[in-house]
Amino acid sequence: MEKLSVYAPSAFMKLGHPEYVYETLIRLNEFYNIDLYVTKDEVYYKKMYSEIGINILNLKNDKNSFEDSPEIKKEYKNKFGVFSNLIYGIKKLMYYIRILRNFFRLTKGSKHIYFMEFEYISMYLMAFLYPKLLKKTTLVLHTSDFSWVPNRSKVINIYKVIVRRLLQKLIKSSKGFAVHGEVLKDDLIGILGNEFKNKIFVSGYGFNKIKNDINMLDARRELKLESLNEKIFLMFGLIRKDKGFPEILKHFSNENIGSSKLVVAGDIQDVTLQELNDMIDKYKLKDNIILRIGYIEEEDIKYYFAASDYVILSHQQHFSSFSGPFALSMQYKKPVICSNSKQVGEIVLNNNLGYIYKDEESLIDAIKKSNLSKYNYDPESNINYYTWDSAADRIKKWLKNKND
Repeated sequence: MEKLSVYAPSAFMKLGHPEYVYETLIRLNEFYNIDLYVTKDEVYYKKMYSEIGINILNLKNDKNSFEDSPEIKKEYKNKFGVFSNLIYGIKKLMYYIRILRNFFRLTKGSKHIYFMEFEYISMYLMAFLYPKLLKKTTLVLHTSDFSWVPNRSKVINIYKVIVRRLLQKLIKSSKGFAVHGEVLKDDLIGILGNEFKNKIFVSGYGFNKIKNDINMLDARRELKLESLNEKIFLMFGLIRKDKGFPEILKHFSNENIGSSKLVVAGDIQDVTLQELNDMIDKYKLKDNIILRIGYIEEEDIKYYFAASDYVILSHQQHFSSFSGPFALSMQYKKPVICSNSKQVGEIVLNNNLGYIYKDEESLIDAIKKSNLSKYNYDPESNINYYTWDSAADRIKKWLKNKND
């Protein structure tokens, strides 16, 4: 079988994309001899990878290490003051350059190279250092947000515009880009130019088709939710500001949802627990919100979705990626109340999977009038396009066609 070298450093993380990596590779493993390159020893699903013969190789060593965490950033802030972000960024960039150089040295004999994530600037440099290897490299882009967004940090906007320029070089130098949906593909064609439309394909961020026969009341009892007979709205996954969490929270007051509950289940990223509690106090939401803060174990996910009537997807308008909680909503056939955010909003709208809101008024209207009989999970609908099986099939087709 042909060698497929896959770069996926977040395969070690509980949070992030470990399921995306695992669900994709177990389906490709039948057709390729896969080497999975990571940057930590604690690989999620490591035992299952080993059982099916996927080789795991760690690119990190004592001379080549860097910890990217809020704690380390705080140390840099205390040590370097106003120059902390610059020094931190340079050290981080040098780390990625060392990692990628090591990766490309080890993968010279591979037929296919597939980056399931990457850092833009260091990869741009690889286009000059390893041009022949880039020609057989596919790069997965998880977003198409490379434009100037009003009211966003100037530093972030400048970075996005710089990356946009780098992508022009990368798409010319590589085999092509993979994205998670048609809207993202169209966005990138608009950014990079129509001449590159054949170098961008939709791989997909999928879900498993399962029979979820857990009774709603049983799931609520399992989770010890107080609201056994009332409507439950669920916000699931990483709690981040770009998911619109602060903006949406205030609307789940008794005035809007009555005795219903909003369950917030997931780990905190850029919002502190104190900030959450302050918002709950400010908007008088104590009786309406149930917090389950922390990592949700995989075996408990099914109970949260079975226990809920609706899933809230509140990403900010400039959000242009796929959504793990949305994929789980499709897997467990739960309707959503969704912001009108590009790729996710398009799928919801085209397949009647819930409500789309465009502003605060329409959000409140959706919360108040949410009617379970209005959504649709037709087994023959287009959502089958987003299963893991379909995504793996498209990747296989892409690799085969680009190799012919």
